[in-house]
Amino acid sequence: RKPRIIAAFAYRYEPDWLIDDLRENLSWVDGFAELNDRDRTEPWRVRAERSAELGRLALEMEPDWIYWTAPDERLEDRAARVLRRLARRPHGRYTFALREMWAPNAYRVDGVWGRKRRSRFYRPGWRGGAARPLDLNIYHLKMIEPENRAERQRVHTLANTWDNRRRGLA
Repeated sequence: RKPRIIAAFAYRYEPDWLIDDLRENLSWVDGFAELNDRDRTEPWRVRAERSAELGRLALEMEPDWIYWTAPDERLEDRAARVLRRLARRPHGRYTFALREMWAPNAYRVDGVWGRKRRSRFYRPGWRGGAARPLDLNIYHLKMIEPENRAERQRVHTLANTWDNRRRGLA
């Protein structure tokens, strides 16, 4: 039997076309665990709470592997072949290079940008040690737009002020 791979992601403010594009990019997986938060009334949800609920949804689908993602991320074209092959191996957790898109055809690799990695592909319940690096890219689309980069800088600046750190908010 081929290993069952489930892609898991949550969404709330993202437009339908972005979610549809993600499903198309991952059309090779065996199912999607999707957490739709659009009906929630509070503006934000605690990340740990959202992750736990999404994890439960994914596990209900009885996967052999879970690929954790977000609506504004895409895997490179060879991902299906690479991950299907890895899913037959005994190791249970892998990291990917996270590439922040800076333009439709360019991403940054200078400084911290070239070192960003995310653990996203794993066997549920894996306890066999550290994640192994994988030569596969995740492309993060959100930062393509200059206004999104400016907003991110503003939010991080506010979150990292001395006053917020002193009060335990950052």
